[in-house]
Amino acid sequence: FETVGNIETLKFIQQQAKQRPEDLNIAKFMGEVQKLLGDNEGAAKSWERAVELLVRKGERSQASALLRQMIVLKSRQEKRYRTMLDHLTKQ
Repeated sequence: FETVGNIETLKFIQQQAKQRPEDLNIAKFMGEVQKLLGDNEGAAKSWERAVELLVRKGERSQASALLRQMIVLKSRQEKRYRTMLDHLTKQ
């Protein structure tokens, strides 16, 4: 489901992410757009940044929920994400 609009949106969001790497909403939205475009690896990587930001803010339950979404994507990093989730929920 690649449309010119979605690709242009992704390019814009990527530019914003470079300018504001600490912006949680940008990291989450970039993952959503990548997922829509079928780029599960890219979506998981974007959300990984969002998880880091959530953990730093003390938002462990939101970080866990996002990790669960990342695991569902079946990316190459699935095992690592499961380990991260396990570690996060045991603390």
